[in-house]
Amino acid sequence: DNSKITADREIELRLPFDMNTLNCITEIIKEKDLTVELDVSFVYSNIIELHDQLIKEAVLDSKKKAEMIAEAMGQKVIGINTLTVGDRYNNYEAEREFITGVHCLCEATSFKSNKLQAPVTTESENVSVEWIIE
Repeated sequence: DNSKITADREIELRLPFDMNTLNCITEIIKEKDLTVELDVSFVYSNIIELHDQLIKEAVLDSKKKAEMIAEAMGQKVIGINTLTVGDRYNNYEAEREFITGVHCLCEATSFKSNKLQAPVTTESENVSVEWIIE
């Protein structure tokens, strides 16, 4: 009979940022005349390490400024009374594993968009330090 059967499939690829690979996948979809809903998102894979580093840098910057102020008053920084880190710190999704060494079959294809780079994002941390000065 003429019954039609359809199925939906989802494939999730976790790859390093590479516009050539993305263009290659798009080209395969076009060549095969496939009906595809393509959703591309970019995630910084080392977000936890990045925020750890931001916190360290913020504390060290705070210490440097506290020492400068203490020195101006003839005193010394001897320690931390309280330290508070912004509550966003623990809300990050666990790091994702990314496949490395992917080589696309259509690398020779030349698209202007191959020159696009990963999106730029800004990350920050809030740290409040109360230093003990004597």
